[in-house]
Amino acid sequence: MNNNKKNSLENEIVNANINAEIEKLAEQFLEDLKIDLKELDDYFISITQNIHITEVCNLSKDLTHRLIGSAGLFGFTGIVDTLSKLNNLYQLLTSSNRNKNIIKVKIQAQLSKLKTIHQELLKAKTDNKPMLNLIPCQPNNLTNFVNHLRILIIEDDITSGELLFQILNPYCKYLNWSTNISSAMELLQSEIYDLVLLDLNLPDSHGLKTLETIQNIAHELPVIILTASNDIELSLKAISQGASEYLVKNMLKPDNLLNVILQVLEKQDRIDSKAKKALIDDFISILSHDLNTPIISALNCLEILKPNIKKKLTPEELIYCEKLQSSLMETQTSIKNLKEIYRLQQNADRLPKQQINLKSIFKTILAELNTEFKNKNLKVTLNIKDAKLNILANEELFRVIIMKLLYNTISYSMADSLITININLTKNNTINILISNEGKKINPSNAILNRPWSGVPGQTYVSRTGLGLYFANLIAKKHDGVIRCLGSKNNITSFKILWPNDLSN
Repeated sequence: MNNNKKNSLENEIVNANINAEIEKLAEQFLEDLKIDLKELDDYFISITQNIHITEVCNLSKDLTHRLIGSAGLFGFTGIVDTLSKLNNLYQLLTSSNRNKNIIKVKIQAQLSKLKTIHQELLKAKTDNKPMLNLIPCQPNNLTNFVNHLRILIIEDDITSGELLFQILNPYCKYLNWSTNISSAMELLQSEIYDLVLLDLNLPDSHGLKTLETIQNIAHELPVIILTASNDIELSLKAISQGASEYLVKNMLKPDNLLNVILQVLEKQDRIDSKAKKALIDDFISILSHDLNTPIISALNCLEILKPNIKKKLTPEELIYCEKLQSSLMETQTSIKNLKEIYRLQQNADRLPKQQINLKSIFKTILAELNTEFKNKNLKVTLNIKDAKLNILANEELFRVIIMKLLYNTISYSMADSLITININLTKNNTINILISNEGKKINPSNAILNRPWSGVPGQTYVSRTGLGLYFANLIAKKHDGVIRCLGSKNNITSFKILWPNDLSN
């Protein structure tokens, strides 16, 4: 069985299990609704007899509000609509000057309608007809989260809580459920979570104060508010206060809930990555500043002292001073390389590229290195068959590659030797640049030139490789190019750059 079929089968099993549990909970909800309907009838009798009308209406509203959320999650739209109208009528009865007898008649009509819908659903169950539009297959990308999510549900309604638990449990490493803010606070202090599903109105906390309480202890966690209250003003305030989403139970399907959770987590990942990048940006800037400052100070001191110490130091001691100055300057270059490597890693996708004539750029670079060649009496030949051959690259960074490789070639070439640069286009339309030194051979164990191109990143080469060569290799990779060190097992004689000829397409 291939992986796709296996994953599909696993998804079907997960969905079937979720659907079976939801079906059981729906049946239990309908059975419990008989008791709730009897309670609403008793409330209605008290209202018609003018017994504590305001108090009884508030109790009725609390009951209908809870039932709206549960019925909404199950998808019982008829029950939701009827309960919503009942809820509004109870509100009218306590706040309106309209004819209260008419409102009572309307309440009775809605109660009768609710009983009829309830009986039809129970009959459908006994006739083995589907009561629910069961959830479809979950989004494929959610399979990546199976047994990984860590979610806290804060919900006081038992039916809603059980339903949410059944929907989410297959995807969770652990899933906790609290029915009040006090126990939720204890869980947040003792466990690590990825996300909180929050009902705003709990026995010991109400409204946006509930959200604020959660944020005070776990400000880094995304919070999805899941409530029965379809209040636009409240939803806007909740989002402005930092809630990731505001979902109304009776407008939500279980599969949509999973999608929303996934979207919120992906958004949080982007926020975390952005914050992490900003932190690293600050660290790199501070580090380069703090490393550069003492180096610049030391170089300035050497420059001031040099005229006076030349007469007092032996020739050998003067050489040491020159080496000290040179080492400090090399350290400055390494710090610059480090910053450039980081900059390239962060902005690789936005590299501006242009056509560069290879003969022209190599002639310019060789002219700039003329002094270095003369110091060792090195001869350089540039062989390029097609003088019009262009390359597509970021010019600044391409120059860095060539300069780094040539500097290394100069460093390890014997005096009076020959460096050759051959450039051509291969049969497979790849630009081939070969920089060779036919003089003294370089031992990789001493020169550590080959380490940027061998071994496992982070384990073998990064910490022991010169930043200049590492940077050159990184630039090539960001352009889909390759740099190789050629020679025998124990000796390197050439650098080869293979570059895609994107201009031919």
